[in-house]
Amino acid sequence: MTLADLTTQTVAILLPAMPVITSIGEGFANEIGKEGYHHAHALLGTIKGWFQRTPDAKAEKALNNFEDDPERYVEIFARQLERYLSEHPAVETELTETLATEKFQSIVATNTSIVEHITMKLTGAGRQEIRADSNSHISGVDMSST
Repeated sequence: MTLADLTTQTVAILLPAMPVITSIGEGFANEIGKEGYHHAHALLGTIKGWFQRTPDAKAEKALNNFEDDPERYVEIFARQLERYLSEHPAVETELTETLATEKFQSIVATNTSIVEHITMKLTGAGRQEIRADSNSHISGVDMSST
């Protein structure tokens, strides 16, 4: 898995959970599910721990901004996380192992993206999601699991 893929997967897990994690809490985790909430909450805690053990002011600032306004700062956080992982191979390995425990497929369309004619198939247990901002268009998406 490339660093870009690893970062994309991490952000795809965190982004939909951020409003619940940072303000509302587990009691309102219906949209992402309790399991998704716990997974994202643990992943966020792990990332914070890395940034504390090996301080990185830019990465910490990006994470703090992402927590405050996930939609606005998602791309900045993703770039800083990818850079941090490239500079800390042991952390990259740990994140790869952490993410390997759950199958997850996600399509996130932002910045006037167009997503059309996509088939997502997931074998076994896992999660699938598709999200778009108000300026993006999604059509013809088939999501299934077997």
